[in-house]
Amino acid sequence: MKDAMSESIKQDKTMLKQGRLRLVVVFGGLIVLALGVVGRLVWVQILNAEEYRRKAQRQYEFRETVAALRGDITDRNGKRLATSLTSISFAADPKMVEDKEGLATLCARAFGKPKEYYLKKLNEKTRFVWLERNQSPTSAEALLSLDIDGLIIRKEAHRQYENLASQVIGFVDADNNGISGLEKQLDKYLRGKDGFLTMQRTATGKAFPAIGAPREEAIPGCRVELTIDADVQAIVEDELQQGLLKSEASAGMAIVMNVHTGEILAMANAPDFDMNNKATYTPDAVRNR
Repeated sequence: MKDAMSESIKQDKTMLKQGRLRLVVVFGGLIVLALGVVGRLVWVQILNAEEYRRKAQRQYEFRETVAALRGDITDRNGKRLATSLTSISFAADPKMVEDKEGLATLCARAFGKPKEYYLKKLNEKTRFVWLERNQSPTSAEALLSLDIDGLIIRKEAHRQYENLASQVIGFVDADNNGISGLEKQLDKYLRGKDGFLTMQRTATGKAFPAIGAPREEAIPGCRVELTIDADVQAIVEDELQQGLLKSEASAGMAIVMNVHTGEILAMANAPDFDMNNKATYTPDAVRNR
């Protein structure tokens, strides 16, 4: 009997030791885990805090270009032959637009293109698509008054022409880069220097300027004054068209020069094109003869 009791006591002591060992292992594991968590917090919030702050900022902050106004091109008397006007452009983040059908319908009503045109753009697998550019505030009024998630509204500059000396002045593309005539030849002087705004994006895709964040004002382009006289240019262009009709010629050109100074007062080419209507731009019409 004594042997049985002694054996039972030994078993109890063994189980107690095993229980204590398990507790030590469990508590030890918890301490190691806690130290790991604390170490990670120290690494993230103290030792590497700046890097994680920058990563977080990149997720909701971005820089938006502020386009510089292109410089005017004027005649010898200061009359504008080419100038820049502010317009409204619309883009979208397709991922943030919940009602694509609805937005496509609104764009079709505002701008006159088929709904399918905008729906195709809104279904693209990208985070930015242009819907329409260089619209007047009047035509865009319906969209400007609405708060639509994922719709991006930007102010841009577009070129407006007097429609004189078309081949001489030339024209720009949708991004205001000179691609013909003086607009191309003098592009580096006319284009100015773009600035930027630091923007913050909300969870719904809306963007607004970040308070106190870096920004840089845009610097407008230089004004270019020509020796051309707009009134003389208009007369020469009209006379050239009349001359072509009378002679049944397909093309022609005329130049008026001040013989004392060598200044060009007018330079006309025909056929020409409507500088404010890109549909009239053809290689033959754009060519300076």
